[in-house]
Amino acid sequence: MLAIARHESGFNPDAAAGSTSASGIGQFVDSTGEKYGLTLENVFEIKENTLALISIFTKEYARSADKKGLTGIDREIRIYALHHDGPSLKYGGEELSRLHIIPWVDKIYQSIDWNMAK
Repeated sequence: MLAIARHESGFNPDAAAGSTSASGIGQFVDSTGEKYGLTLENVFEIKENTLALISIFTKEYARSADKKGLTGIDREIRIYALHHDGPSLKYGGEELSRLHIIPWVDKIYQSIDWNMAK
């Protein structure tokens, strides 16, 4: 989730795409954001946008567990692709995930003090 927020908005809750309705820290387009409780009134609120990002991540992570052959890194690639492309997976989300999300996943995991996280 952190790698997605970093790539999508640079952790900027006020980020807005110039070519789509993508907004906030998770860069949700209006139609997807609505499914996760985002409205025109709260899309730039960091708490609501972060909760939407957590919701889509956990939903797709659980769903990807049901897909045969999707384990580890493949699951994380798919999760970002679904966030980026929607269910069609036709807009290059998997390649973008490999290039921009996955390299940061390892960096983020390595930077976590797991003793403190317990």
